[in-house]
Amino acid sequence: TLSDLHWNVASIKDAYNACLSITVLPTVVQQVTGIAPVWVFKTVFQVIFAFVPVLVYLIGRRYTTRFIAMLATIYFMAFPTYFTDMPMLNRQEIAFFFLGLMFLAMFNRGWSLRRQRWLVAILGIGVVLSHYSTTYTMLALIIMVLGLRYGLQALAWVASFNRRLQFASIMRWRRPEPSAVTKRLVVVLLAASYIWSVQLTNTGGNILKVAESTIQSIQTGLAGDTKSSDTSYSFFGGAKLTDQQRLDEYVKETSTHQKSTIAGSLYPPHTYAGYHPLVDDEPNLPLTSIGKFLKSLHFPVAQFNTAMRQGSALALQLLLGVGILVIFVRRTFSVRYGYDYRLFQVASVIMVAAIVLLPVLSGQYGLLRAFQQTLIIGGVPIALASLLIIPKRWPRLRNAFGVACAVGFLLSSTGVITTTLGGYPPQLHLANSGKYYDLYYPHTTEEQGIDWLHSAMLSNPDAAITGATTDRYPANLLRQFSDIEFENDIFPSVLPRDAYVFLGHAATAEDRATLYTNGDSLIYQYPTSFLDNNKDLIYASSGSRVYR
Repeated sequence: TLSDLHWNVASIKDAYNACLSITVLPTVVQQVTGIAPVWVFKTVFQVIFAFVPVLVYLIGRRYTTRFIAMLATIYFMAFPTYFTDMPMLNRQEIAFFFLGLMFLAMFNRGWSLRRQRWLVAILGIGVVLSHYSTTYTMLALIIMVLGLRYGLQALAWVASFNRRLQFASIMRWRRPEPSAVTKRLVVVLLAASYIWSVQLTNTGGNILKVAESTIQSIQTGLAGDTKSSDTSYSFFGGAKLTDQQRLDEYVKETSTHQKSTIAGSLYPPHTYAGYHPLVDDEPNLPLTSIGKFLKSLHFPVAQFNTAMRQGSALALQLLLGVGILVIFVRRTFSVRYGYDYRLFQVASVIMVAAIVLLPVLSGQYGLLRAFQQTLIIGGVPIALASLLIIPKRWPRLRNAFGVACAVGFLLSSTGVITTTLGGYPPQLHLANSGKYYDLYYPHTTEEQGIDWLHSAMLSNPDAAITGATTDRYPANLLRQFSDIEFENDIFPSVLPRDAYVFLGHAATAEDRATLYTNGDSLIYQYPTSFLDNNKDLIYASSGSRVYR
């Protein structure tokens, strides 16, 4: 878009190209400010997203005290995806900004309904134009809120004929307050999503594929493992396959693919029959001086780190559930918090539970990002529940405990505790090592290697036919340095015979490759010997290789 000063969805037939948040918006910002393009994403977008916690605070202030609203904001910023994922998910940063503004307008009791409804619709369309999956979750939430409201009204109507059912928390739903969430809003946003994703950009096919895959998995009894490993942090994640079992499942899938491929285009199975891929576990940071001291006292540092991360995630879910229950059941809270505010809390939990329980969804739409979205409004019940643990007659202790819970979660989820002790995988924002560093950081040797490959392919008239392939994540990195279109899987059973093969730093220096399946990245030991035995090495350096 920037190079042409013109946006055209047909230029790249991909859902990303339909996100105006990463096409038109950054181009406009660059043209107005003159900031270098890459720094628009690295700085301007981060400044915009930094306002989202401010919106979280202001939304909380609609219903509660400054203290609780501040704790809610800390929980939003403490969640791991805020530090690790969101700064690189620029499209979703802008979508969350619009979503936060939408909630802020929706819960503003001082405005007229007419103003609220217009603003909510306009800001909702902003979400539609910014990011597809946030659009789908937004629509799901609004539809669920309408359904819950009508369901509770019907239950209250039934209860009016039966005294046994006439308790206050139900009867108050007979006449809920006027709302900005209406059937007309649903129609407007559904129409906007359909027109944009299907009619104008033709990029809405993925949601249909996900729905079809989900239905098929349900019909087969939820067989197999189609959930992301992130569900292991949930109460309802259930038993999960190990990474090695997931890798073995991938090998079976690629074997099926190999049989359905035109004979001769791939390597025959006997060439890699002796290769049994193994998961390469991510190395832990070495113990720090504090960690070594604790270990000398027979303190299980590594086990403590794992338990701390898992425990804090489960505690957050428990506090959220308790907090939502409290604002629904206890009259002092149910009167203070608005009808829609409480319904959106329940709808958010239902949405996250659906992503956890239903197959495919967690792999396609990111469970942790969905929970981050929930925390835009969900931090208040979490903070409230943490305060209610301490009796009201000890206000100072109650407040201190609430702060300790929020700050403790921040230190745990952001990796400060594990980095202080060692004995846990490195965190992207605290170390120049580890899984994410290997996946996303381009090395100079890789840039030099891709320059050489680019020149070699330009001089070869058959290069366009044979193509090039590399590991999944180097494929994304190397597009910075070349316009070569890489296939992004170098697993032996799917490797074309005639293609150029580019190995990046991880594969060259550490014999490690990465594949992507069911929403997860699996690092495995790559058999470089397979390439040595079946292809010619035509370029080599300390951090990259090219085979043909």
